[in-house]
Amino acid sequence: MKSRILLEGVPLPEATPPTEFRIFKKGWNATSKGKFLFDDEAAKAVLKDYQEQGNELCLDYDHKAVDPDARAGDGRAAGWFHLEVRDDGLWAVNVRWTPPAREALANREWRYFSPAFMADAKTKRVVALINVALTNIPATKHMQPLVAAKKEDAAMAKKDKTMKAKEEEREEASDDEMDDDDDEEEETAAIVDEEEDDDEDDEHEEPDGDEPDGDEDDEEDEDEEEMAADAAEEDGDEEEDEPAPAKTKKKATRASVVAAARELTGKTRASDIIGTLRAYKHAREQVTVLSDRVRKLEKTLHEERVRKLVARGIRDGKITPALRKWARNLGRQDVAQLRAYLDQAAPIVSLGRATKAADAGGAIVTLTADELKVCELTGVSPELFAKNKNNHGSSGRLS
Repeated sequence: MKSRILLEGVPLPEATPPTEFRIFKKGWNATSKGKFLFDDEAAKAVLKDYQEQGNELCLDYDHKAVDPDARAGDGRAAGWFHLEVRDDGLWAVNVRWTPPAREALANREWRYFSPAFMADAKTKRVVALINVALTNIPATKHMQPLVAAKKEDAAMAKKDKTMKAKEEEREEASDDEMDDDDDEEEETAAIVDEEEDDDEDDEHEEPDGDEPDGDEDDEEDEDEEEMAADAAEEDGDEEEDEPAPAKTKKKATRASVVAAARELTGKTRASDIIGTLRAYKHAREQVTVLSDRVRKLEKTLHEERVRKLVARGIRDGKITPALRKWARNLGRQDVAQLRAYLDQAAPIVSLGRATKAADAGGAIVTLTADELKVCELTGVSPELFAKNKNNHGSSGRLS
């Protein structure tokens, strides 16, 4: 994806309006809108686009020529130029200023220039130049004015050059400090990666509870150091072939991992962070084991409660053998529902249920389901009904 960029304020350090000036230096160009890369690949892309257009490029005022909201006539030219790629970057050459622009520059009404260009949104590489505008609001850092006609301007240019050199020295010193911290950060990042790999392996292993002895600890420490060193070496080999944005992203990722580890552990030294992370890991393993045991115990107790409720329902005649599986599943899903059902359900009379009563001669009488229902509705005990049935025949008349 390409995006259009307007940069304000690159200076042209000449006593008079110059006939050529550098637009982008070779490498990264720092601006208030971010850094943009002009390398060999960028040079090829810019020249290809320029040659395909086949037109001279214009200098305008405050990018009015590319402003969609500009009024008619606002985009008048301040000059015209060609492009040329040199060893130190991209140059505007054969610059011809219009008389009004030349006079305005000589009067210091305009002091800087601003390129309008296309850049790759991901790599920040310049891919095409649209035009260049005169401006007075710089965005590019440490620029020289287009026209430095007075002594104070020359002094200012010298001061800006000195400040730029000092900033570059500070950046180099900062890079050196970051390199010094790389070993510690890489060691911590490597052990974090190792912990993640260990976590994946531990998911398939049961803890055996054995504690390693001192010799094993020493061997483990040596292995950690070797792994950290190998990781650092591999990272270094990879970074040699990586573009600058990828290196920056990797360093930022590593720094964020280290910062997060320091915040979580409250430690600053790599060895302290590693030890604390290992303690956290072992504690988590113990919590996982105990949680599994609690879940198994709760499941066993739940099953026992369901079993007792189902047994009570069968004993009270509220659950028949055909309903036993249903009642058990209901209890497993919600034991409170099963308990409420048993509290409210009436005893179920099964067909063929026999109620035995002995008459004077010791005969056994069996009641039908309908007769048992009659007993339930009238409040007569099945034994009394059976006795009367035997005494008075199948009419079931009670005496």
